[in-house]
Amino acid sequence: MRKIYTVFLLVSLSQAALAQPAFSPKSVVVVRVGSPDSANSNRSREAFLHEYDTATGNLIQTISIPYEGANKLTLTGTSSSEGMLKRSVNKAYLTLGGYDLGLGVSSPSSTATNATRVIARVGSNGVVEIGTKLAAADMFPNGQIRSVVSENGSGYWAAGGSNGTRYVAHGATTSKNMSATVTNQRTIGIFDNKLFLCHSSGTAISRVYQIGASLSSTDSVGATSLPGIPTTSGITAADFYFADLSESVAGPDVLYIADEASGSGLIKFSLVGGTWVENGRVLATTLRGLTGERTSTGVVLFGTRASGTELVKLYDDGGYNAGISGAFTLLANSAGNTAFRGVAFAPSDPSLPLNTLRLSASITANGNLIRWTSSDEDNINAYELQRSTNGTDFARISNFSSGKGSYDFIDNTSNGTTYYRLRITSKDGATQFSRVIKLTARQSVGFSIWPNPATGGQIAVKYGEVPRGGGSIGIFTPYGRQVMRMNVPAGAVQTSIDISTLPRGNYFLNMQDAGGKKSVSFRKE
Repeated sequence: MRKIYTVFLLVSLSQAALAQPAFSPKSVVVVRVGSPDSANSNRSREAFLHEYDTATGNLIQTISIPYEGANKLTLTGTSSSEGMLKRSVNKAYLTLGGYDLGLGVSSPSSTATNATRVIARVGSNGVVEIGTKLAAADMFPNGQIRSVVSENGSGYWAAGGSNGTRYVAHGATTSKNMSATVTNQRTIGIFDNKLFLCHSSGTAISRVYQIGASLSSTDSVGATSLPGIPTTSGITAADFYFADLSESVAGPDVLYIADEASGSGLIKFSLVGGTWVENGRVLATTLRGLTGERTSTGVVLFGTRASGTELVKLYDDGGYNAGISGAFTLLANSAGNTAFRGVAFAPSDPSLPLNTLRLSASITANGNLIRWTSSDEDNINAYELQRSTNGTDFARISNFSSGKGSYDFIDNTSNGTTYYRLRITSKDGATQFSRVIKLTARQSVGFSIWPNPATGGQIAVKYGEVPRGGGSIGIFTPYGRQVMRMNVPAGAVQTSIDISTLPRGNYFLNMQDAGGKKSVSFRKE
């Protein structure tokens, strides 16, 4: 009877920093200002990044922004318009503006203080880099640095309390004035390769407006109002988010505005016939920070209250040119004497998708079947499948363009033990290799795991031949939480699993097929 040997591998594409845990997939990050041990005031205070689970609101980790030494960043304790957080367009970085001041300095943004303005860039590995510093006279003299956004971490557009919208290259010491039409701005964002800002001052420009026809770091241009968005009254815009929900309207067609006016909250507009039409409001939930993401049914939004006390969440499944269907629910509270400011989704690897690839190799009658799937190929350009007979020297055997999500290849030229890996190329030209999988036929007897305890990065599960219809393997913690799952094809007798990403501890492995359920415990050392 023909037998199939299967090897499974979960390939993690995010790199963990030694000093700081990497951000988790699909989490949100909030800026926290101050410490519970003393009340906030008009002095420079420490800043932190709180990472929260978007489903449960559980705190995942807290990252401290350096507030002493040569590279530091602090924020004004009671300045609620500072500390707006943004994620770069390529999703690789979080960006935050602040001051090169130690703790306790009065009026950080004032001319008398003359504090250097600094920009923090935080990567997907959780590492904070403060490498861009500008004199107060260059960037927002006598005005706060409030919001910073980037396309890919190589340069920054900044909004603040004076002298217009600024652009500075990463690591540079001088900035360029991109637009001075509105000098007192709140937050800044990039959508559809265009630069948008919001304000709450009394100019004749709409409270959310656009600079230039497309994103630029060289052209000084004026500001363009968005037709239908109020100019001098009706909205105190603190932050905003664009979504593209209608296939019949080119580009972003829904706009959410965080309104910090008393008694207001979230306002929704849709672009109808070239004019932004208000669709509705969620009142009595005054907001300051705002971010969002399109879902399969609509949009999910996360915001911080203007009071700085709450992180909230709302699902709007109303769609294009319709009212807001949901209401805000509480995700997390700030501690006493501290305040939440901006909110953004966590960054992910700049060159490859955050989701994991699932790669498998099986011995079949036609040769070795190599199969992989990816649930997120937004940043992947191509795959190169490589083979080795010794696990060290690899050669290309086939190329694949991205876009299918699922890939198969039959290697009918290999005998004995064979090693495979993927060379993955991103759309910006960066490359990264998957983990190596080793395909070796072994005689299967009974149901067991080896080695046990697992002292390396893999375990092998041996079992009787899987019947027609296939089966599945799941790995669980002692508390019943599933941490891995994979399908097993019919005819398989052995599965090798990469467990290098699992923490040390005890686990249960369950196997289910038409013949019933089997379970065995093991320990990861």
